[in-house]
Amino acid sequence: MRGHQLPIGVIAFASGFSTVFNCGHDIYRANDRGRCPFPLNWTIPWLPSVTCRADASAYDSMEPTPAEAISATGELRWPVSEGRDPDDNTDTVTGVFHRLNPQHAKLLLVQVVFRHGARTTLSNRSELWRGQQWDVCGEAYQAAAMRLFSTAGVENPVSKHDLRQRAVVLEGGCRKGELTLLGQSQALDMGRWLRSNYVETAGFLPPTYQDGVVKARTTNISRTIATLRGVLTGLYPDLPKQQHAEHQQQLQQRQQEGYAPQPGSQLPLQQQLQLQPQPQDRRQPSLHSPGVPHVTTSGARGSRNSRGSLADLDEILYADTRACPHLGSFQAVSRELARAAVRSDPEYEWARGELLGLLGMDPASFDSNRWIFTDIHDVMTSLAAHGKTLPPGFEGHKRLLEAIDRLATKEFSAEVAPSMRDSHGLTILRLSMGRLLHILVENMQRSVVAGAAAAGGVVETASAGTGLSAAAATDAARSFFVAAGSADGKSRPKMYLYSGHDSTIMPLLSAMGLDITKWPPYMSNLVFELWQLPSRRPGAEPRYVVRVLFNREELSLPHCPPGFLPSFQTFQREVVGPFQLSAQRHQELCRVKVDHDGAMPQPKAKAASGTA
Repeated sequence: MRGHQLPIGVIAFASGFSTVFNCGHDIYRANDRGRCPFPLNWTIPWLPSVTCRADASAYDSMEPTPAEAISATGELRWPVSEGRDPDDNTDTVTGVFHRLNPQHAKLLLVQVVFRHGARTTLSNRSELWRGQQWDVCGEAYQAAAMRLFSTAGVENPVSKHDLRQRAVVLEGGCRKGELTLLGQSQALDMGRWLRSNYVETAGFLPPTYQDGVVKARTTNISRTIATLRGVLTGLYPDLPKQQHAEHQQQLQQRQQEGYAPQPGSQLPLQQQLQLQPQPQDRRQPSLHSPGVPHVTTSGARGSRNSRGSLADLDEILYADTRACPHLGSFQAVSRELARAAVRSDPEYEWARGELLGLLGMDPASFDSNRWIFTDIHDVMTSLAAHGKTLPPGFEGHKRLLEAIDRLATKEFSAEVAPSMRDSHGLTILRLSMGRLLHILVENMQRSVVAGAAAAGGVVETASAGTGLSAAAATDAARSFFVAAGSADGKSRPKMYLYSGHDSTIMPLLSAMGLDITKWPPYMSNLVFELWQLPSRRPGAEPRYVVRVLFNREELSLPHCPPGFLPSFQTFQREVVGPFQLSAQRHQELCRVKVDHDGAMPQPKAKAASGTA
C-alpha cells in the first residue's frame, strides 16, 4: 500500500479482509483483523482459497492456488469468472506462509520493542494511596553506561515533560513515574532472557559487546532510559558501568546550556536539574570509554522553545500530537467512541456506583473526567506490583478490579490503539505507529541485503524476497554499513532495541490485528525475528519469514493459519503494509489541515457508532 495515494477508506476496505485459510479442520477469515470461524459446510464464493502443501525442503508453505469445485467438506469454492462482485478487490490481499524449523533456518535480525519496567504512579489522586510510602526506589544494581543522543546529534537532550513529572516527590522519597527497584530488576531479567536466547542458545549475537551489533532507541523519559540500561546490562554484563562522578558533569553541562527553570516550580534551578539524572538513569559515561553504546532518543534539533528548553521532537515510539496535530483531531473523535464503549459496558453503571461511593466523588466530576478509569487503574496497578495494600474497598474486590482494568483498557486503547472496526482506527494507527513500523520493515530489508553483501553473495538475488529492486537493495546495503560504522559489514546491526511505553505496545498489537482487551503489564515486549529458510533447490530465490513473539511467547497473527508464519513480503505488504509511513510521508500528512485533507478521512464532530 505504501506510495499509493488512495483514500484511507479504500485502503481500510482492502486491508480489512484477508485470505481464507483452509488448513486441517478449521476455516478462518480475517475479518476486520479478527479471526472469525466459519462452519465447515459454508461456501464463500467471493474469497480466494489457500491450501496447505509441502515443498521439497520439508517446509510446508501456504500459497494462493486456483480453487476448484469442492464438495461440502469445508473447503471453499471460488469461481474465477462468475459469482464475484466486479468491484471487489479482496482477492489482492493474499499471501505466502511457511512453517519454521529454527534448526534448519538462519536468523538474520531481531528487533525488540518493550514497555518500561514497574514504576511509581502517574496519578495525582493521592487519596488512593493515603498512608502508603513510595519507598521502592533507588539503585538496584550498577547499570551499563550509555551515551544518549537526539536524532539531531544533541547529547543528553532535556525533556521538559520528564522534568515536570519528576518534580513531584511522593511520600516515601520516590518521584512520580520513576522506575522502581522492581522495574530495574524486570529490565535486567529481560536483558538476561535476550542473552540466553540469542547469545547462549542461538549463538546469534557475539558473547561480548561489539560496537554496531546492537542498536537502541528510547523515548526521552527517565524510566524508559533506565529500563534500556537495565536491558543492556542483562544482555551484555561486560559493558562499562556508569560512574557516579560523571553525574555532576552532566549537571554542569546542562547549566552551561542555560536550561531555564520550569514555570510555576517552587524548586531552585540546581534542584530541578538534579531531578532527571538519577543514579539509575541518565548519568553520562566518560566520553572516551570504549564500547559504550550510543543510544538514540527524540529531542532537540538545535533550537529552543520560548521558555529556553530544548523541544522534544522526532518521536516514533508513541503518538505525539505536538508533532502531529492532525493526529489529535482523529483521536478526539476516537475519544468519543471510547466514552460510548465504556458506558455501554454491562458493568459500567455498577462500577461507577461503587467508585462514587469509595472515592466520595460527585457524579458530575466523575462523568467529566475522561481518564477516570485509567487514572484509578494506574494507581491500583502500581500499588499491587510493589506489594502495597490497596485502599479500603478495593483490596480483595476482584470483580471491581477486573471491571476497572477492562474499562480503563477501553478508555485508553480507543485513543492510542483503536480497533480497525473504529471509524478512524486505521488513520490513528498510521499517524501514531506508521513511522516505527516503516523502520522495522526497513531494518529487515537492509539486513537481508547487507547480510548477502557481507557474505559475498549476490545482493540482487538476496533482495528478491524483500520487495526491493536491485538498485534499492544495493543502496540499502551501502547505507546499512555506513549507519553501522563498518565498511565491511562485519559489525552490521543484528539486534535493535526500542524502549517505550504501554502506548507503544498497545497500538503495535492493534496494527497486527489483535483487539486490546487487557492492559499490557510492565515490561511487556514484542520481538520481531527475521529468518531465512533453506533453499528449495540450487539457484532458487531465498525465502524469508517473520516470527513475532509477545511476552516471550509466539504470537498467532490473525493473518496466519496456526503453525505457519508469514513470508517477509506478506508481513510487509499485508500485515503491517496498510500502516507504514515514511518520515517524509508522515510529515506531509501531519501538516495537512483537517478541513483540507484529501488523503485522510474527515473526522466528524460526533461519531455515530463505535463499530463498523
